[in-house]
Amino acid sequence: MRNCDIIKKRKKNLISVKEINEFINKITQIKKGDFSELISKTRDVFDARLVSYTSRTQNWLLGAVIGEIGANTFDHNFSFRTEVPKGVFCDFDSNPGYIFLCDFGVGLKTTLSRVLKEIDDDSKAIETAFTKPISGRAPEMRGNGLKFVIKSVVENQWNLFFQSGNAVCNADKNGYSFEKSDYNHDGCFCIISCKE
Repeated sequence: MRNCDIIKKRKKNLISVKEINEFINKITQIKKGDFSELISKTRDVFDARLVSYTSRTQNWLLGAVIGEIGANTFDHNFSFRTEVPKGVFCDFDSNPGYIFLCDFGVGLKTTLSRVLKEIDDDSKAIETAFTKPISGRAPEMRGNGLKFVIKSVVENQWNLFFQSGNAVCNADKNGYSFEKSDYNHDGCFCIISCKE
């Protein structure tokens, strides 16, 4: 498997190349059905796991950020292909200081192109999702969830690697940027680091 192009341009305080590549390799296993105990197939299971994690860590803001990302799995994926796991993979504990989330849903491009027909590639979709108040659930007046995520990451000096399709959003204390990856992911996945 080729590494992401983004890896060549990384700053030292962003999530490491090693962490990204290890998670991409794990995603292949998750897609095959491994780690099924870490997949929340329904929103109530995800919410219960998130409440448990947040109660344990007392990091309520991080819990809200994780909740925004994970809830999108259930808000925008009304059906999953039969050959992939349904729901959201969430790993809070395998690597202290890191949160790993992944789904195999339709991804940002499909979700947002339902509302904005000009969204015709992953890059436009990810930039729109993180910077413009638009929802894939129109005509509802929503669409600020991922803007809240990126603002919280920057202000709290955390790190975020978020990918949908072949488009990537990186964020840290210095702001955020958008790139393309050689790896293409159906759905969305992210790594959040809140290490001191």
